[in-house]
Amino acid sequence: MSKIFVLGSLNYDLVIRCDRMPEQGETLAGYGFMGNCGGKGANQAAAAAKAGGEVYMVGCVGGDVYGQMQRAALTEYGVRTDFVETVSGLTGIAVIVVAEGDNRILLDAGANAKVAAPLVDRALQSARPGDYLVVQFEIPDESNIYALQAAKRLGMTTVVNPAPARPVRPELLHATDYFIPNENELLNVAGRRTEAEAVRELFAKGCQKIVVTLGAKGAACYDGATRVEAPARKVKAVDTTAAGDTFIGYFTASLAAGKSAAEALKAANAAASLTVQSAGAAQSIPYYRDVAPYLL
Repeated sequence: MSKIFVLGSLNYDLVIRCDRMPEQGETLAGYGFMGNCGGKGANQAAAAAKAGGEVYMVGCVGGDVYGQMQRAALTEYGVRTDFVETVSGLTGIAVIVVAEGDNRILLDAGANAKVAAPLVDRALQSARPGDYLVVQFEIPDESNIYALQAAKRLGMTTVVNPAPARPVRPELLHATDYFIPNENELLNVAGRRTEAEAVRELFAKGCQKIVVTLGAKGAACYDGATRVEAPARKVKAVDTTAAGDTFIGYFTASLAAGKSAAEALKAANAAASLTVQSAGAAQSIPYYRDVAPYLL
């Protein structure tokens, strides 16, 4: 099995639930407050490890209790933390409001803003051709581009989740094998009105393969002119916080285990459908033993 290196964010999540999202200037009564370890990078690493992958988290935390909790949680999920570096300042913080099965998130990057090339170099020293690198957009663009280009020189397969969405630099796309946005991120980063237009634009800019997550509708995988759809299971969503991260972690771990893209899509959809039925971030991501019955 190929190794998976997840370069990205580690945030401590402060989560509160309410019956509906507050309007501008409005204060609502909330309930069910909880804190948990998250961040798109950490969540994707946890998902890939729970799927059975050999996973290494690459990122930064502050020298506070939240950073210590992040290391402990990742270790519990089976993620190697050799390349989680403690830096000055505070661990990243996410404030999450959950209502009606959906969420809104505010993020303070904290230590995530200090992820830089020397850490990437140290981590990728142990990478080999055929290993995987996964990145998101909660760390500096320069660090992602540096890592993706280094990974391609090593013969690795690269996976990019453009979230939170922002304009994508051409050099990043040229170093990307699998580009995995959700519907809104796809239109945002491509600057187009429809999925088909956005996909054409991204292929023209250098993308190799594009996987679009479609929420309750499942996912679509584009490989050149070919579009393959993978439907989702119909479930009642409780909390969608880590659904996309679960999809990416399971999709990557399946590819790293030698599965086809179609098999990886099926596993990723099944795992994400289980995640949304539980509250929280990384702790809501299922282990493979719980996903396996849905892959028969």
